[in-house]
Amino acid sequence: MSDELKDKIVALSCAGDVTILDSESLDTKSNWTTSSDGQTVQYAWLLPMSPRTLQTKAFMIVLYSGTSNTHLRILAIDETDSISQVKDEDIELPFEVISGRSAFY
Repeated sequence: MSDELKDKIVALSCAGDVTILDSESLDTKSNWTTSSDGQTVQYAWLLPMSPRTLQTKAFMIVLYSGTSNTHLRILAIDETDSISQVKDEDIELPFEVISGRSAFY
């Protein structure tokens, strides 16, 4: 992990809620609650920014799937451990890609 997040734990629930914890005390530093409307997280990536870009320590990219659509959400974690939403939209992506049955990696 990068120096930017070395003393943090970033937890992601199956529904897409994000919690940032102090790695030593396990105190909650920040929470972000999703409104994913029954969608389930399929993939998530945590991308630390080093050196810092626009006061952002990391970006979290989350891909959800539901019964009828695929959803993309991008969150930013700033230097105070606050979480903000950068992007939130439905995208067109074949179900086979989400379910892992594709050769696309």
